[in-house]
Amino acid sequence: MSLIRKTYPLHVLFEDSEESKYLFVTDSGIEYLVTFSRATQYFIQICEACQRIYDFNFFPNGSNKGKGRDPLIEYTIVQTLKYFINEYKSPVLFICDSSDRRQICRAKLFQRWYNNENNREIQLMTRELIYQDYTVIMGIIALENDEDIELYFNEIDHSVFE
Repeated sequence: MSLIRKTYPLHVLFEDSEESKYLFVTDSGIEYLVTFSRATQYFIQICEACQRIYDFNFFPNGSNKGKGRDPLIEYTIVQTLKYFINEYKSPVLFICDSSDRRQICRAKLFQRWYNNENNREIQLMTRELIYQDYTVIMGIIALENDEDIELYFNEIDHSVFE
């Protein structure tokens, strides 16, 4: 018996080789934006393989964040990530926001999403970049056969975070 999980309908707001924006609306009426944009600013310019990486973000559009956990939000975001990585054959970078000191929770969320996903066509790798006064947690999600995933972390331009 196969379980088919539902996602919220995804609306393409904008899609090209530099940036893509998607929108979905939850059953409780909350709009979520999912964005991908070129992440070249985070890497040393000579890293040719790093030029294919996109920065990934998702967030509720507006101040209404809803109450309680909605598993369809998780599944919609995961399926959007998988779609984008497969469609563009490009890895995505995420940086866990530290403005509210919940970056570790965000990193664990990505790890949980990855662990819950049965299909291992993608890989996830995270790193903590430790600076004098703060820590940046970032991750890269790429196709399973992407052999450059270690290289991406080695080519991070640390001056961006200092």
